Amino acid sequence: MFPKILFIFICLISLITTAEQIEARIKVDAQDNWEIVYNNFSETEHYVARALYTNSSMENGWDKLSISTNPIFKDEIQAEGAGRLEAALTLEKIYYFHLNVKELAPLNKNISQFFEDQEKFVMDSVEKGEGSQDPMLYNAYLIKLQYNAMIDQYNELAEEDKKLSKDEFHQMNYIADMYDVAQKFKVETEGEVDYTKLDDDEIFNIFTERTHCSALFKLKNDLSDIYFGHNTWDSITLTIRIIKEYNFNFNNRWVRSKNIIFSSYPATLSSLDDFYISSHGLISIETTNVLYNDSLYPLINPNSLFAADRAMICNRISNSSKEWAENYIKYNSGTYNNQFMILDKNKVNLVNKSIDLDAFYIAETFPGIGKVNNVTDVLKFGFWSSYNIPYDKELYGMSGIKEVIEKNPERASLLDYDISARAKIFRRDHHTTDSFEGFKKFIRYNKYRTDPFSEGNPSLAISSRADLNGSCSNAYDAKVGVLSELIDKKIKIHLIGGPMYDDEAGIKPFEWATAPKKCSDLPHYLTPEKYTFDWIEFENEFDF
Repeated sequence: MFPKILFIFICLISLITTAEQIEARIKVDAQDNWEIVYNNFSETEHYVARALYTNSSMENGWDKLSISTNPIFKDEIQAEGAGRLEAALTLEKIYYFHLNVKELAPLNKNISQFFEDQEKFVMDSVEKGEGSQDPMLYNAYLIKLQYNAMIDQYNELAEEDKKLSKDEFHQMNYIADMYDVAQKFKVETEGEVDYTKLDDDEIFNIFTERTHCSALFKLKNDLSDIYFGHNTWDSITLTIRIIKEYNFNFNNRWVRSKNIIFSSYPATLSSLDDFYISSHGLISIETTNVLYNDSLYPLINPNSLFAADRAMICNRISNSSKEWAENYIKYNSGTYNNQFMILDKNKVNLVNKSIDLDAFYIAETFPGIGKVNNVTDVLKFGFWSSYNIPYDKELYGMSGIKEVIEKNPERASLLDYDISARAKIFRRDHHTTDSFEGFKKFIRYNKYRTDPFSEGNPSLAISSRADLNGSCSNAYDAKVGVLSELIDKKIKIHLIGGPMYDDEAGIKPFEWATAPKKCSDLPHYLTPEKYTFDWIEFENEFDF
């Protein structure tokens, strides 16, 4: 049960309907009564947390939210205060994001119970067990406190007909993990799918719906810098975007990064894309590994930590890229199975143009297994690309990809690690990204009409436009960074919202009015009618 909320409502609706930055702070009294204040801040008050929010996604593709907590308070109080502030500032966005998401995220009694059991595992581990001495479990506990406080605060403030259940929040915060929990129960009730017996259209549909993201780390030819970038593939109805900064001044002894910047969404406490930069100098990005082997899904169990939470915890507690990767495969839920790439800025010397042998790691998971690989040597050769296919040979063998390709070798352009369309495009064109402008252009690359590797298919490109194939799952953003810009306690990200478009390539901007009916019929509240945004920049608001 959460304590009674005291809330100062100072023209909140008018405050959040403009693109002006607003500030809010939150405090708590000895009776656990919380109060959120806008303007008129007292210099003598000890606020638990402070937030800056700009509601600008309809103008430039991204809202901006920065939250900083006060280290004089216990970690548990800081987490709760941060959750409450985020809910208050993004109240409207949470509700409409829920409307956009609810038809995409599966939900039934089994799934609901699984999420309840998983939370009980985390809470009981800390409150009744030895979890308070485990860095992963204790920091997962703090995330649960932050999450529950966000839910409680939202429902304290929302109109009666806009209140949301915990399951409805799960559909937002844990949507990516939820897909695999749903698949677990589907396999257990309906049996395994033999993917080798599916026809080419069915395989392509699975590829389109389950494939998420492209990513690239590029070492400049003169070794003077590293560029890194990512685009997210999913339903374009999800494009209520927020770039977030969590400057959480937790006191537990495991914290290494107090400030984390990441691309995100309303009501989500992680990136989900995923794209993170931490104040300790770790850059972590992922693309999803698609599984064509249903026999692994029963290994998913609730006595674990969801991928969304593990990623945020790893950013917070890890001292190096190797440690990040090793932490990530602990408490593996087997849900939202990804290839995470982690670059340690501290092991790259741009002045001497040298890279330590343990600077760049990947972590990959499937249900029941997680693998870590040091791939620094690959990056030192020039680039590392990621495109939804496992790198680790054991995981690749377990994925079912080989069997699907053996049924029809033409499927290699979708699924083969070495000769899939994106693998070939990355290998052929990475040299065009040696300038930062070239890199930004390439992370949005799609010339499916003329590129032979795309085979005339708008999905077979670095930045998918699957809507041109009748799908609603597109690449709908890009986030890029420059290693040399992460200096003097500054974190900078360059971002653009919306699917790629290219007049020269004959690809027009995405518009709901001309989108496929299966897409335009879905709720898409608070999204622009036409996506023609330009690149913007975001830097941390708070010192670390």
